[in-house]
Amino acid sequence: MGEWRVCFQKSWGYANLHTFIQQERAKVENSFLIDTGDMFQGSMLSVKTEGEAMVPILNAMSYDLYLPGNWEVVYYKKSMQDLLGSLNAPKVCANMYHDLGNGQKGELIFPPYYIWRVNGVKIGFLGYNDHLVPNRQSPNYSEGIIFTKPEENVAHYVDVLKNQEKCAFVAIVSHIGLSQEIALANNPAAEGVDYILGADTHERVRKPIQGKFAKVVQPGAFGSFLGKLELTFEKGKVVNDSYELMDVLSDEI
Repeated sequence: MGEWRVCFQKSWGYANLHTFIQQERAKVENSFLIDTGDMFQGSMLSVKTEGEAMVPILNAMSYDLYLPGNWEVVYYKKSMQDLLGSLNAPKVCANMYHDLGNGQKGELIFPPYYIWRVNGVKIGFLGYNDHLVPNRQSPNYSEGIIFTKPEENVAHYVDVLKNQEKCAFVAIVSHIGLSQEIALANNPAAEGVDYILGADTHERVRKPIQGKFAKVVQPGAFGSFLGKLELTFEKGKVVNDSYELMDVLSDEI
């Protein structure tokens, strides 16, 4: 007869997460920290201040890059722009466009990608939010924004990053959910992508899921985990990648 054991552990909290991240970053010479979305909604503090109370906290975390998630639109487009614009680090998203009316697509709201230059090597990060945001939430939240599927332009931007910018490693930072991320990793449009650093469905992926064209990971949820990807380069090429999902346990910090 099988048995189940339920274990509860105290985790989360920005103070704990920040301390844990700083401890990890101190172990290496070069590191890059990303938040993959849903930063301004989910607590009474954020709701009561419409996200504004989260800005100094997020800036104190010393993130290097942000991706807007599906809940970034909860206070509507202008507030989303103001909140994300108040963050010190760059933002990326290649599938959120200004709506010019009558379904006409304007410019991207955020830059599509960011390139980290370290020790003569370029690492490219290409961002995607869930194109289903207007369907899965009230369409009023995202009024003024047109979302497109990643497949519509991912091949173009991977080509730019790989062949024009000469990036040695390309990662998609994603807030489209694990099933869509796995589908994208198996889509020929994603050829040239090395990793999909996913989010949205809060999966605890401890071993990278190998798709036909890319590996997929997700780092749990609510700051209770930290996903750590270590890359080794020789002569400008990746010779090893190692991923670990790390538990942020308050009692041990």
